[in-house]
Amino acid sequence: MLDEFILNTKEARLIQIDYKLITGDLNEELLSKMSPQEQINTYNLALLLPSRSCEEDDELYWDQILVDEFILSYLEQILNKRKIKYFLTDITKDYYKKSSYLDLDFIKDIDGFMDTLLTIDDVLDRINDVGLDKINLLELSFLERNSSKF
Repeated sequence: MLDEFILNTKEARLIQIDYKLITGDLNEELLSKMSPQEQINTYNLALLLPSRSCEEDDELYWDQILVDEFILSYLEQILNKRKIKYFLTDITKDYYKKSSYLDLDFIKDIDGFMDTLLTIDDVLDRINDVGLDKINLLELSFLERNSSKF
């Protein structure tokens, strides 16, 4: 399913998934009940996409991950299938504003990742198609970071 993964940059956004479980409970309730293929797919997503997770053992668990609609739908399907309670928050604005809510190294990881996927021509073509006010904040951030190149 995710063998030929390519993030749809037009739909890209940064989300936070807050779970109603602490780390150990999440492992028991989710990871141990996932199929081997789901485990491989989610592991590969974590390797391929900029993401971070809660590092504290006794806190409610959360993930922050760059997704598109397909990836988000896939993750929600896994969570819903196991009846895991979670809440999604779009934190793309926090990324764009370089909010202290996000780790600076994580922001740099996202920037570097988007730099490998986009070109100035891609973003200018998209602006031409939909208008400047309709591109997403990841595309806008890319354009601002690379504006001196054109």
